Amino acid sequence: MDADLETLAWHARSNGGLHLRTVKVLLEHGQLEVVIRAAVERGEWVCAQEAVRELCAAGEFGRAEGVTAPFRGTRTCFSSRCPPRE
Repeated sequence: MDADLETLAWHARSNGGLHLRTVKVLLEHGQLEVVIRAAVERGEWVCAQEAVRELCAAGEFGRAEGVTAPFRGTRTCFSSRCPPRE
C-alpha cells in the first residue's frame, strides 16, 4: 500500500477530514512517514496524534516532539484530560 499527501488531501476533502481508522490502516501498512508528513505539512491532527504514539513507542521522542510543532501555541491538546475550550 502506497499513499501520498495528495491522496490523503483528497480523502480529507471527500470525507470531512481524515478518520482515525484511515490513519491506523496507513500505519499498519508501514506508512508512518506519510502520516508524519500529513501532520507536519498539512496540520492533520489525527495524523499527529497517531504518529506521536508510534514514535514514542519506538523511543523516537525527538521526532515525536517535531511532529507536535505545528500544534504548539494552539488550543489542540494531546491529552483527553485537557481543560475544556473557553
